[in-house]
Amino acid sequence: MRSLIETAAAGSAINPVLTLWNGIGDFLFLGSGTERSAITFTANANETYYAVIGSAGARLTSGMDLVGDVGDYALAFE
Repeated sequence: MRSLIETAAAGSAINPVLTLWNGIGDFLFLGSGTERSAITFTANANETYYAVIGSAGARLTSGMDLVGDVGDYALAFE
């Protein structure tokens, strides 16, 4: 099992959201949190995966001015 972890940097205002897709574009997992977002999965050999990182605010389509969607983050693969 492997883990992808998106963490808000110290002082950052983002609420991390992390999604994982396979090589043909199928949605696999969603991780979200207030300061840390994590996905744990089994990575199969010879398969392609795409991690999409962002913030909770970026997922909304309401057009509202959002708080918590701008800032630095770190992405780790463990």
